[in-house]
Amino acid sequence: MLTSLYRDRAAMPGERQRSLQEQTELSGDLLAAPFGGNASQRRLTRAVIGHAASFWTWHSPCIEHGLADRQAVNVMTGAVLGTRRFSEGRQFRSLS
Repeated sequence: MLTSLYRDRAAMPGERQRSLQEQTELSGDLLAAPFGGNASQRRLTRAVIGHAASFWTWHSPCIEHGLADRQAVNVMTGAVLGTRRFSEGRQFRSLS
C-alpha cells in the first residue's frame, strides 16, 4: 500500500501532497532535535535522518536487497551516528 502511495504522490491533490510533506518534515525535525550541535551539524544530521526515514530508503535494502527490518535499522542508525562523528571533525579509518 505504501508503495502505491509514494509512487502516485505526484498525482495527489496539492493539499494532500503538502500535508504529506509537512508530516515528513515534522517527523524528521523531531528525530533530529536531540542531536543538537551547531547549525552545520544540525543541517547535516537532519539531512541524513531525512534520508533514513524515507520510504524509498527502506524499500531498497529491505525489499530489493533482502535485509531484515532490524538490519536496516542498524545500518541507518550507524549512518546517523557516523554523520555526527564526521560533523565533529573525527576521521574514519580506511577500510583498505
